[in-house]
Amino acid sequence: MLKKTLNKLNIIIAMYLWFPLQAFAEERDVAEADVNELNEGLKKFIDEYNIIVAGVLGFGLLTGLLAMIYLIMKLSAVGDQPQARAEVLKEMMMVGITTALIGAFSFILGTYYSIIING
Repeated sequence: MLKKTLNKLNIIIAMYLWFPLQAFAEERDVAEADVNELNEGLKKFIDEYNIIVAGVLGFGLLTGLLAMIYLIMKLSAVGDQPQARAEVLKEMMMVGITTALIGAFSFILGTYYSIIING
């Protein structure tokens, strides 16, 4: 179990450290087989975990949307109380920023996946 976890951790480290350096590796005449082996490993990793990552990001976005709807209803209930209204608006701002960050992360991750798989 530990060995399998360490192997997955090595793949994650390789994805974040070695993939951006791939352009430099090609310029320095590193064996093309090593670069192809890295790309195949990344494709295998993405194929295995793509659905899980997409599900987690989708759940986060849906939760943010539902929280925003709840906060809008809460705002309408406390509209005449300035202190409660300020607190709800602060919560709405935090939920909106978090939801936007999750959406941006999913967009960047999807672009990255398409570059590796189609590239």
